[in-house]
Amino acid sequence: MKTVIVHGAGSSMKMTSKVGNLDLTIDRTDEMGPSSLELLLLSLGACTYATVAHFMERKNFSVDPLAIELSGERAENGLYEKLFVNVVLNDQVPEDQRSVILNVANTCRIHKTLHNSVEISVGIKFKAETTVL
Repeated sequence: MKTVIVHGAGSSMKMTSKVGNLDLTIDRTDEMGPSSLELLLLSLGACTYATVAHFMERKNFSVDPLAIELSGERAENGLYEKLFVNVVLNDQVPEDQRSVILNVANTCRIHKTLHNSVEISVGIKFKAETTVL
Protein backbone atom coordinates (compact mmCIF):
# COMPACT_ATOMS: atom_id res chain seq x y z
CA MET A 1 0.00 0.00 0.00
CA LYS A 2 1.24 3.48 -0.86
CA THR A 3 2.01 5.97 1.86
CA VAL A 4 -0.16 9.07 1.76
CA ILE A 5 1.47 12.35 2.80
CA VAL A 6 -0.56 15.41 3.80
CA HIS A 7 1.12 18.74 4.46
CA GLY A 8 -0.04 22.32 4.85
CA ALA A 9 1.09 25.57 3.36
CA GLY A 10 1.08 27.68 6.49
CA SER A 11 -2.67 27.34 6.98
CA SER A 12 -4.95 24.90 8.78
CA MET A 13 -7.59 25.45 6.08
CA LYS A 14 -5.71 24.21 2.99
CA MET A 15 -3.51 21.16 2.64
CA THR A 16 -1.84 19.28 -0.15
CA SER A 17 -1.77 15.52 -0.16
CA LYS A 18 0.42 13.26 -2.21
CA VAL A 19 -0.43 9.71 -3.22
CA GLY A 20 2.21 8.32 -5.55
CA ASN A 21 2.54 10.92 -8.31
CA LEU A 22 -0.86 12.51 -7.64
CA ASP A 23 -1.12 15.82 -5.78
CA LEU A 24 -4.52 16.69 -4.36
CA THR A 25 -5.63 19.89 -2.63
CA ILE A 26 -7.77 19.46 0.46
CA ASP A 27 -9.62 22.63 1.35
CA ARG A 28 -11.67 23.07 4.51
CA THR A 29 -13.23 26.22 2.99
CA ASP A 30 -14.55 24.30 -0.07
CA GLU A 31 -12.98 26.80 -2.48
CA MET A 32 -10.13 24.84 -4.07
CA GLY A 33 -10.83 21.19 -3.40
CA PRO A 34 -12.83 18.71 -1.37
CA SER A 35 -12.87 18.85 2.42
CA SER A 36 -11.54 15.93 4.43
CA LEU A 37 -15.09 14.76 5.19
CA GLU A 38 -15.97 14.94 1.49
CA LEU A 39 -12.89 12.81 0.78
CA LEU A 40 -14.31 10.21 3.13
CA LEU A 41 -17.51 10.17 1.06
CA LEU A 42 -15.47 10.06 -2.16
CA SER A 43 -13.51 7.06 -0.89
CA LEU A 44 -16.68 5.22 0.06
CA GLY A 45 -18.29 6.13 -3.27
CA ALA A 46 -15.31 5.04 -5.37
CA CYS A 47 -15.02 1.74 -3.52
CA THR A 48 -18.76 1.08 -3.78
CA TYR A 49 -18.76 1.94 -7.50
CA ALA A 50 -15.83 -0.39 -8.25
CA THR A 51 -17.38 -3.24 -6.25
CA VAL A 52 -20.84 -2.92 -7.84
CA ALA A 53 -19.47 -2.33 -11.37
CA HIS A 54 -17.30 -5.45 -11.12
CA PHE A 55 -20.34 -7.53 -10.08
CA MET A 56 -22.54 -6.05 -12.82
CA GLU A 57 -19.91 -6.69 -15.50
CA ARG A 58 -19.66 -10.33 -14.41
CA LYS A 59 -23.47 -10.58 -14.77
CA ASN A 60 -23.30 -8.85 -18.20
CA PHE A 61 -25.35 -5.89 -16.98
CA SER A 62 -24.61 -2.47 -18.43
CA VAL A 63 -22.73 -0.24 -16.00
CA ASP A 64 -24.05 2.79 -17.85
CA PRO A 65 -25.47 4.87 -16.08
CA LEU A 66 -24.21 3.30 -12.83
CA ALA A 67 -23.42 6.01 -10.30
CA ILE A 68 -23.09 6.21 -6.54
CA GLU A 69 -24.66 9.20 -4.78
CA LEU A 70 -23.51 9.88 -1.22
CA SER A 71 -24.39 12.30 1.51
CA GLY A 72 -24.14 12.39 5.26
CA GLU A 73 -25.88 13.68 8.35
CA ARG A 74 -23.60 15.40 10.80
CA ALA A 75 -24.05 15.62 14.53
CA GLU A 76 -23.63 18.84 16.50
CA ASN A 77 -19.95 17.99 17.00
CA GLY A 78 -19.45 18.00 13.19
CA LEU A 79 -18.87 14.25 12.85
CA TYR A 80 -20.88 12.12 10.49
CA GLU A 81 -23.43 10.14 12.42
CA LYS A 82 -25.13 8.66 9.36
CA LEU A 83 -24.00 8.14 5.77
CA PHE A 84 -26.40 7.66 2.87
CA VAL A 85 -25.31 5.67 -0.16
CA ASN A 86 -27.61 5.36 -3.17
CA VAL A 87 -26.74 3.10 -6.06
CA VAL A 88 -28.12 4.63 -9.27
CA LEU A 89 -28.92 1.90 -11.79
CA ASN A 90 -30.22 1.50 -15.29
CA ASP A 91 -33.88 0.44 -15.01
CA GLN A 92 -33.05 -2.55 -17.25
CA VAL A 93 -31.39 -4.33 -14.30
CA PRO A 94 -33.74 -7.21 -13.40
CA GLU A 95 -35.73 -6.56 -10.24
CA ASP A 96 -34.53 -9.77 -8.59
CA GLN A 97 -30.92 -8.59 -8.98
CA ARG A 98 -31.45 -5.18 -7.35
CA SER A 99 -31.38 -6.50 -3.78
CA VAL A 100 -28.31 -8.56 -4.69
CA ILE A 101 -26.62 -5.38 -5.96
CA LEU A 102 -27.44 -3.64 -2.66
CA ASN A 103 -25.84 -6.51 -0.76
CA VAL A 104 -22.78 -6.34 -3.04
CA ALA A 105 -22.53 -2.57 -2.39
CA ASN A 106 -22.18 -3.31 1.32
CA THR A 107 -19.12 -5.49 0.69
CA CYS A 108 -16.70 -2.77 -0.45
CA ARG A 109 -13.60 -2.50 1.74
CA ILE A 110 -14.22 1.11 2.76
CA HIS A 111 -17.77 0.25 3.85
CA LYS A 112 -16.45 -2.69 5.88
CA THR A 113 -13.69 -0.54 7.40
CA LEU A 114 -16.14 2.17 8.47
CA HIS A 115 -18.49 -0.46 9.87
CA ASN A 116 -15.79 -2.08 12.03
CA SER A 117 -13.90 -0.55 14.89
CA VAL A 118 -10.60 0.51 13.43
CA GLU A 119 -7.55 0.93 15.61
CA ILE A 120 -5.74 4.15 14.72
CA SER A 121 -2.21 4.55 15.99
CA VAL A 122 -0.94 8.14 16.04
CA GLY A 123 2.76 8.81 16.60
CA ILE A 124 5.34 11.53 16.12
CA LYS A 125 8.01 11.33 13.46
CA PHE A 126 10.76 13.92 13.09
CA LYS A 127 11.69 15.18 9.66
CA ALA A 128 15.29 14.23 8.88
CA GLU A 129 17.66 17.16 8.61
CA THR A 130 19.10 17.72 5.15
CA THR A 131 22.84 18.04 4.89
CA VAL A 132 24.09 20.53 2.30
CA LEU A 133 27.45 19.63 0.78
